[in-house]
Amino acid sequence: PQAALEKILGLPTDLARRQYGLDRRDITIVYGGLMPVPLTFLTGVLVDDEQRIHVFDWDRHAERWRALDAPDDGKRFAATGIGDLPSNATEVVVVVSVSYRVDLDGARRFLPGLPIVHLELVDGNPDYHWSIDKQCALAKQFLETAIALGNCGVKRIHLFLAAQNSMVFRFGRLYDKRNLPDVIVYQYERGQEPPYTWGILMPVGKIEHASVFRL
Repeated sequence: PQAALEKILGLPTDLARRQYGLDRRDITIVYGGLMPVPLTFLTGVLVDDEQRIHVFDWDRHAERWRALDAPDDGKRFAATGIGDLPSNATEVVVVVSVSYRVDLDGARRFLPGLPIVHLELVDGNPDYHWSIDKQCALAKQFLETAIALGNCGVKRIHLFLAAQNSMVFRFGRLYDKRNLPDVIVYQYERGQEPPYTWGILMPVGKIEHASVFRL
């Protein structure tokens, strides 16, 4: 994770170098990736959210990169747990299940005692993300949850996210770098005990530099 992190941290500088002296109207940025969830979320955080980016994802059936060109099926997150938070909670586990259901028991073993908020796309499926309108709506629900937690006094979110690369990238781009709680995004490693062994502390809020986080 550390070596990959150092490479990704150079992304803003590399993009600025490539665009130097050019009119932004003459530039098209295209994103597609296959990376661990924490590194994908970090990439989204680092990319300027004021620039238009054409996002693609890997279609495993057609074996090609594909645009987010499907119609919106109207399915949204079902949210649980936010109404049950203790009034003095400063750290919260946020679980987001899109492509698969997150291993909740593994998250509890990793961070015992912390309250859990779950955003679940009921009947989630690895192919339920091809609509850009649906992605934007789900990302809005995620952002609204983070805002609500911040308003409740939460200072740090521990994020466990099972979603497609393009969705994770979108969540990272949308996460407010100034006004939302600190966030650590964890990597799932099947076969490990507990199955979460490392994460990335994101450069948001008062955190100036991203870093690998391990308990």
